[in-house]
Amino acid sequence: MKALLRPRSAGAKAVRRADEHVNQMGMDNRHDKCDYEARVRPEPTDGSNPKPSFRFEITDVGNMSGAMGMGFTPDARHLRARDRHGLREG
Repeated sequence: MKALLRPRSAGAKAVRRADEHVNQMGMDNRHDKCDYEARVRPEPTDGSNPKPSFRFEITDVGNMSGAMGMGFTPDARHLRARDRHGLREG
């Protein structure tokens, strides 16, 4: 994902970058952000700050097999009850 946050974008230079990777309970999440600041030449002398700045943030929820598995995997008791009541698919 870092390749998506380039050193320069729309004429602005990357001034701060941060990334976070969290892997817990079967979830693999990544969050990257980058602040960009444009340089205006010549610098204004009247005290104004016309430099536009912006931030890109990218979040990838990645692998959520742990959380999804806990919520959607039927346990053996559920399968046996379904069989007893004739609710088995196929």
